[in-house]
Amino acid sequence: EDVRRAKLLTALLNSKLMLWFAFHGTASFGADRPELQQAELLKLPFPSPDDLYDRESSEKAADDLVSLIDHELEKVNEEFRLIHSLEPTFEELDHLCYKYFGLQSDEIVLIEDTVDDIIPSAQPHSASSSELWRTTNKSEREAYATTLIRSMSSWFHANVGFSAVLEAQNKDLGLLHLRIGEEVREPYREQETQDIGEALSTIGKKLDIPLPGNFQLEPDFRVFDGKSLYLVKPLQKRFWLRSTAIADADSLVVDLHRAVQPNNIGNFG
Repeated sequence: EDVRRAKLLTALLNSKLMLWFAFHGTASFGADRPELQQAELLKLPFPSPDDLYDRESSEKAADDLVSLIDHELEKVNEEFRLIHSLEPTFEELDHLCYKYFGLQSDEIVLIEDTVDDIIPSAQPHSASSSELWRTTNKSEREAYATTLIRSMSSWFHANVGFSAVLEAQNKDLGLLHLRIGEEVREPYREQETQDIGEALSTIGKKLDIPLPGNFQLEPDFRVFDGKSLYLVKPLQKRFWLRSTAIADADSLVVDLHRAVQPNNIGNFG
C-alpha cells in the first residue's frame, strides 16, 4: 500500500531541493567525499500534502511526480531503446518538486544557485577550476540584472519602473547603472564603447567622493545619484549569481530607505 509514497519519495530524493537540504545538513560537503549517512538521510523533509500550505496544489504535484516515475520505469523495460538525455526529465522533476513544497521564485533561485554553482565549487574535481571564479558572460549578467530589478520592484509601488545598463567594463570590472523612475522601463543592455576608468572618474568628479583603490577588496561599491544607482562589481561569476542579486536588492532598498530619512536627506547621492 506504500508503493505510491515510495515513488513520490524516489522523485523527491532525486531533486535539487533534497540536495540543497543535504548540503546544509552534513559536514562531508566541502571537507571530504560528499555522502549522506543514514541518520542524515532520515532528517530530510518528507511531508504529506496535508502538512503543506496548498494541499490541492501539492496533491496535483505529487500525482505528476508519481506519473513521471512510472513513465521512466516503463522506458527502463523497453528493449533496444536509444540512450536519451535525462536533463528534461530532471528539469520537470525539479519544477514539480518546487510546486509540491509551494516554493516561491526567490527560494527556487537560492536552491538552484547552490546546487548548480556553489556545491560544485565547494569540491571541484581534480585539475578543474571553480566555476564561481571565472568571468561572467552576458546572459549571466542579464539574469543578475533581471533578478535585481524584480526583487527591488517588490518594495516599490507598481508605477515605479527600473532599467539596468552595463555602462562600462574591462576584463576585471563592470559598471552597472540602475535607473529608477515612473517612466523607466527598458530591457537590459550593455554598452561597449565607454572605458570603465573614464566612467568611474566622471562619477567621482561629479559627486566629489573618493573611489576605492581596489574594487576586489570592496566588491559591493555603490553610488546613489538622484534617481540613478551605480554598482561597481568584479566580473567574476560569484558576484553575478541570481541569489546575489536578491541579497543586493534587499541591501540597496535598506540604503535607499536610510538615505531619504529626514536626518540623512543631505547624504542622498
